[in-house]
Amino acid sequence: MMKFKVLCMSSLLVLGSYGSLQADEIDTKAVSSTLTVNAGYDQVVPQQTKVKMSATVNNQSATYQWIQTAGPSVSLKNAKTSTASFIAPTVTASTSLSFKVTATDSSGTKTDKINIEVWVPFNTTSDPSLLGDFSKKTGWACDQDLSKSGLVSSVTVANLGSTKRYTITAIPKHAIGTFPNAGNPNLASQQLYTLDLPSSPTKQSTSTAVKLFGFTTDGVTFDRNTAECYNNSPSCEWRYEAVTAGLAKGAYQWSWLGSDCNNGHVQPNGNYHYHGLPESLINKLGDKGNKMVLMGYAADGFPVYGRWGYTTATSSSSAIKRVKGSYRLKSGTRPSGPGGAYDGTFIQDWEYVKGLGDLDECNGRFGVTPQYPNGIYHYYLTDSYPFIPSCVYGKVVDNDFLGAGR
Repeated sequence: MMKFKVLCMSSLLVLGSYGSLQADEIDTKAVSSTLTVNAGYDQVVPQQTKVKMSATVNNQSATYQWIQTAGPSVSLKNAKTSTASFIAPTVTASTSLSFKVTATDSSGTKTDKINIEVWVPFNTTSDPSLLGDFSKKTGWACDQDLSKSGLVSSVTVANLGSTKRYTITAIPKHAIGTFPNAGNPNLASQQLYTLDLPSSPTKQSTSTAVKLFGFTTDGVTFDRNTAECYNNSPSCEWRYEAVTAGLAKGAYQWSWLGSDCNNGHVQPNGNYHYHGLPESLINKLGDKGNKMVLMGYAADGFPVYGRWGYTTATSSSSAIKRVKGSYRLKSGTRPSGPGGAYDGTFIQDWEYVKGLGDLDECNGRFGVTPQYPNGIYHYYLTDSYPFIPSCVYGKVVDNDFLGAGR
């Protein structure tokens, strides 16, 4: 059982034309050395939904001015208050809008910025191997800031010679969806986990199956499996997938497990975790499709990257591309349990085909990365199945990574 302690803390943010400012909106005061303003975490939202941006200051007598600085122009409501809002526009591809809030008091002014990604699903061709689209679900939008509820994101590392001990609180430094929601009844809360990784990971000849794949640089876990099984079978011959297009069809018990824009949801003990690409973290790390981005570390200590990698794995001068996994749906129908055609609803619907994509069965490969220019075995989180790997190729020194699904 994972070594953890649950801290009892409950969880829980523009302007029509931004080409010019009115005279009374131009910053004329000096930058304050005492005033602070926080526009909140960046958000990921669906099209045509109401977006709220809430700023906090350390002087309640301060005044506010929100303006839009980039992206398709929107009509900003309540731009002179702490909480401004607008309706997300219709876009043809995921698009970022940028805003700035200026707070002013007698000591001067202070500004902060926030980006809002209006999200369009990558899975526009109904490819069953790609992530399902749950963006129309209430609670999917990532606009909740857990830090405003006093929850602390923390990652500390202790070097223990051959291993490194990470202590994490499982609270992200980015926005998440609304929990509880109709697909997930749980409230996020601060955790305290200790997880050991090898100091110098070494690739082995055979892979090891894991249930907890690893964790992010923010200290949030990558969980491969769900806890939901067909007909609640104790042996779980047919385990539900969390974020596939097959699940989204709702052909069986669930059509949504409450996952948000980060493909994350909350366990009964309050642990917020990911089952797929965490879009808010990707945005925070500056992943614009033109570079590899380090997302975290796997159970064996090898690094984990986002969806982009080099076209030639061993050449950093080769073009960047969207890396693809090597899994496909099985053909035919299920021989037992739910029956019906393999559609991606269950883990057992999928099979690995060597060479089908860019990666091995653990969604990994050897190659150069920005952090390891001489090359290293590393993993990817992908838009295509398995999204998060279910195995690792290095030695696992902490049995907590081998535990049950969540």
